Amino acid sequence: MTDGPSLGTPVVPEDSALRKPPKELSGRQVLILDGIRYAVEMADVAYGWLYERLARMARSSSEPTTRDIAAVMLDAWSVIDAVHRFVDLVGAMPGLPQGPWFRGLRSDAPSHWSSETASNIRTIAPRNSPRRVGRSGVMSPGPRSTMEATTPVGG
Repeated sequence: MTDGPSLGTPVVPEDSALRKPPKELSGRQVLILDGIRYAVEMADVAYGWLYERLARMARSSSEPTTRDIAAVMLDAWSVIDAVHRFVDLVGAMPGLPQGPWFRGLRSDAPSHWSSETASNIRTIAPRNSPRRVGRSGVMSPGPRSTMEATTPVGG
């Protein structure tokens, strides 16, 4: 598959300061840079897995299993978790000025996502509302859902 992410190419170049930090940095700064690099690489790997799984599900003529859907959700949440980790680590980096760029980074990834997500799920998916996952692997809303129609993967 050539359309998707390149799963074998490292997202952080070998000569990056994230891999080879300057010697004048403190031990804490080096550990934080390591964490930032791992967060970026973990998001990249999880995104690659997510892309491949969804592409395979979209090409398949059979309905995805519950395990297939759980694997897709695991990959998606792994991306989200890695991005949150990245934002938190950037914020913890000593000596890094936190100007407007940082406030923008924080506002795009608010720390209250988990509670906000739970609240949105309660609004979108009432307890007794039936759910169906179609061939595309995308959840279709039940008749009582407030969610609009979904767009199939790749469509």
